[in-house]
Amino acid sequence: MSAEKVAFFILSGLTLGGGLAILFSVRLMRAVVYLLVSLFGVAGLYILLNAEFLAALQVLIYIGGITILMVFGLMLTGPGQFVNPAESRLKAVAAGVSSLTTAIVLLLIVKKTKWPAGTQALAGDTTAEIGRLLLTDHVFAFEIASVLLLVVLVGVALFVRLARDGGKP
Repeated sequence: MSAEKVAFFILSGLTLGGGLAILFSVRLMRAVVYLLVSLFGVAGLYILLNAEFLAALQVLIYIGGITILMVFGLMLTGPGQFVNPAESRLKAVAAGVSSLTTAIVLLLIVKKTKWPAGTQALAGDTTAEIGRLLLTDHVFAFEIASVLLLVVLVGVALFVRLARDGGKP
């Protein structure tokens, strides 16, 4: 077995194992840590696909940003504000039916799709090319996205301040 296949199975195991651990986790903080493990597995799979830019985005945005955002959300809320999922059997059954339906639809789509016979390797360094395009041809969109993210950051800070002060400006 090649090293690439071994890496694929390890990373797939991390991703699926982290996902299953999230599913069966009772404590939310542990679920966030399991999410971190699962997202690292996905980033590794992107590297195996020669998509280094997507792997970097996975690490920066999802692992770095979303996971930290979830930790802050857990820190800002009290433990009594969460409902125990075991209390509502109807919600659990509805979630199971919805998940099973989604899985069946996705499997049917995969089965009926005509996949190309071979894959073509990417030529050159895709990360450098994306960086060049972002800073030349698409610089306006890049700047608009950065301003939008700044506005979101200020809005979140204001929201946290209002929530801490009881809604008083």
